[in-house]
Amino acid sequence: MDPFIFVLITLSIATISGYISGFMVVQINHLLVILLGKINSGGHAQKRYIPTGVAACAIYLTIMLFFLFPNENVVIKFASLPFFIGLYVFGITRAKRLFKQTHKILFELIKIMYYSPTDKKLDDNTIKDTMKTADSILSSMPQSNKEALMILLLFFNSTTTVFLVSLISGRIRLKSFINLNTIEKTDYLQAWAQNKFLFYAIQGMKSLVSFSYFANSQSWSAIGYNGELLRRSYLD
Repeated sequence: MDPFIFVLITLSIATISGYISGFMVVQINHLLVILLGKINSGGHAQKRYIPTGVAACAIYLTIMLFFLFPNENVVIKFASLPFFIGLYVFGITRAKRLFKQTHKILFELIKIMYYSPTDKKLDDNTIKDTMKTADSILSSMPQSNKEALMILLLFFNSTTTVFLVSLISGRIRLKSFINLNTIEKTDYLQAWAQNKFLFYAIQGMKSLVSFSYFANSQSWSAIGYNGELLRRSYLD
């Protein structure tokens, strides 16, 4: 094989596999939180990233040396390792950044479910109070449940998920949920509700939003409720 072409192929493999490995290790860490139900500090995750990265590098080199292009230049294969490591770190950074967007995803979900442009000022306050209630509920959840919801929100928001779910409905969208316009968000939400495989997942997210919305006083006037039951319970 031409050396220049082999370098391009090797760097491409290192780049793609490194990024996917780094991105997935964060997902795996969150899944471990769900399974174990007792890991609640970032320190545990950081300790797992390093040995997982070492293992990923060993697997990458093993595949490159003995399975992919076994007769090609070994020096080039070893030289591609820094690219793999760099993209591994970038993948971790990217995944962690996305997990921080879960608050914004939940806010947009609340907004699209209950926002009304005809009473914008009231609804702005209602949405903010609903988000505070949702945050309070999330903070009191077992860590495993919280992590599961975060992964579900990321899946819901993913550009790939939006594309596939919209495609089933005969539409093409190449944006994440939070970047869709109001009509597109509503349509996307309905597509989830109408899909027998996604129905229960969206109901889980909507249950959190609905409880958070109706548990704060800003929303009571819209349904003619004076808050008596809640006033006698935990709000006072």
